[in-house]
Amino acid sequence: MKVDHWRQLDFYNPSDDKSTILIAGCGHVGAPLAIGLAFLGVKKITICDFDHVEAHNLPSQFFSQKLVED
Repeated sequence: MKVDHWRQLDFYNPSDDKSTILIAGCGHVGAPLAIGLAFLGVKKITICDFDHVEAHNLPSQFFSQKLVED
């Protein structure tokens, strides 16, 4: 899927950005934030989360089914 970033170029141009984003926690706020930044065109995102995928926190997990099966 090709993503076109022309609408955001007034405030953020991905080709000019050399920074790395660190997101601490990938729950209800961190996961959508990481996805949004990726769609915005941010290329270097580091996510730190020490939570385990368990039944009680499954609704707040964004994970790939492919990764779980492997």
